[in-house]
Amino acid sequence: MSDDEALKRAAEQLAVDEAYLPELRTMMKTDRAAWRPCCGLLCTPCVLDLARVVDRARAIAGGER
Repeated sequence: MSDDEALKRAAEQLAVDEAYLPELRTMMKTDRAAWRPCCGLLCTPCVLDLARVVDRARAIAGGER
């Protein structure tokens, strides 16, 4: 399964709109330590939500490769 397919599946599972795929793709290629922190302003989706999608996508992609 490609990273993009894994991201789409994870976004669907975690109810994050596919409109955020460009940001998710960037995060997928970047070390977690370089990700933006949560700003605490109750954004929707929060960067923490996006991080959960990327973590899930990595698990999906890793488990099916």
